[in-house]
Amino acid sequence: MFQVCLSMGGYMRGGVRANAGRKVGSVNQNRKGIADASKEYTEDALKTLAEVMLNPETPPAVRVTAANCLLDRAYGKPSQAIQQQIDTSPQNITITRRIIFTPS
Repeated sequence: MFQVCLSMGGYMRGGVRANAGRKVGSVNQNRKGIADASKEYTEDALKTLAEVMLNPETPPAVRVTAANCLLDRAYGKPSQAIQQQIDTSPQNITITRRIIFTPS
């Protein structure tokens, strides 16, 4: 068991245990069940989207949304460009080291 130092000088027991919790990449069992059940309706859902998209009596906004849904499922969602400005001016950095030990 390791101890984490609190800012007031006290100690808290506990922390992260090695190999605890669900493994990375594993699927939650509830989500897996829902995904499996919904795959049964994939073909019907795609047909419904196509019918909505092709129906001339449907409002244009709804038809465009249905078309986008079909394209997203067929080709994936388009990537989005991210613009970012980075401040490259020199800055003063102060490093403070605090050594804490427990007397024996």
